[in-house]
Amino acid sequence: MKFMLHLLLCFTLLSTVGCTSSTSQLDIAISKAMSKQTKIDNINGPKLICKPVPLDDSNIQTSLPTKSIQAITRFETQGFPLGKYEFYAIRLDNSKVLIGKYYMDEQGEFQLIDTNQKAPLSEYLLYSFACIQGESIHFVLVSEDRAYAASDFIIPNPIETKWSDGALVSMIALGPSMECFLIQGSGFKSKENIEIISCVSGASGSSDLTANTTGAWNRLLDAVDPCETGGRGALIIKRANGEIKTIKYYHGTDALKTIFDDQ
Repeated sequence: MKFMLHLLLCFTLLSTVGCTSSTSQLDIAISKAMSKQTKIDNINGPKLICKPVPLDDSNIQTSLPTKSIQAITRFETQGFPLGKYEFYAIRLDNSKVLIGKYYMDEQGEFQLIDTNQKAPLSEYLLYSFACIQGESIHFVLVSEDRAYAASDFIIPNPIETKWSDGALVSMIALGPSMECFLIQGSGFKSKENIEIISCVSGASGSSDLTANTTGAWNRLLDAVDPCETGGRGALIIKRANGEIKTIKYYHGTDALKTIFDDQ
């Protein structure tokens, strides 16, 4: 029996943990975990892994309207020592949402503290809805003494396009202004030449790039227009074989529209 963890991952409605202007040990531990240091001083330390669950999984039962669910996630953990931990969700503006407090038991399961029944973290399902396109949500498990921390992230409402050969291009928002994006390509041919054309607010610019030997590449895109607070943009990707795909997206304040708009 899977438990349901209904956490509203909405950009504008999340309740957050208060913080001071000074950098705390918690902030440092979270920052290092999010930069892929799975243990504060040991990159071979414990791991938190977000696992997607197919939206059409017949075993999933929820009272939420099916059309409103953007992603379902379960969590796996590896290598954590015994002790007490805190489980956080981190927003684009780095504000923290405390999901719950857990302890690692003798069987290697994270159990929810202050509950009369066994409620292992591995049995929870997280339902994401009302998330902005391109918004990443980071999850961090950090020990009470801040010695151990591990992180992984999901993008419940991705901005992406795919080709039949497995090539994929996605756009990830890099801040709460929703004006700067990381464009990532994967699954392309080794050393494939690609042209990307960005069209924002009536202006356009192009860039040529070459995938690496594994078929991956990335670029930064700044969609900001000093005369506008938001708008629509389009990213055109031209492959070496002549195939073209276009990604349309909102940026700035207009990105909030993607909470409810189905593009």
